[in-house]
Amino acid sequence: MPEPVEDPAVFAPDRALAIYAHPDDPEVGAGGTLARWIDEGCEVHILVCTRGEKGTTDASLDPDVLAEVRAGESAAAAEVLGVASFDNLVLTVPTA
Repeated sequence: MPEPVEDPAVFAPDRALAIYAHPDDPEVGAGGTLARWIDEGCEVHILVCTRGEKGTTDASLDPDVLAEVRAGESAAAAEVLGVASFDNLVLTVPTA
């Protein structure tokens, strides 16, 4: 019987930086992979590039409140996954 060969498509890097546009994108888009890599010893960092203050059907909800709620949800999800760090990079565009 041949010796099993490690599948090159399934590996955990030593370190990974997951960059996403919106809060909850890392967990929904790659949460399983990130968790597996972490379990295999990978140092995972997550960077989200927006505050998440948009995208609600509740027109009365203050955008800053929504951003705060989503930041808390993202931090909790990062803790469950066991990531090394989680941060939001919020870019501001200067007005003329």
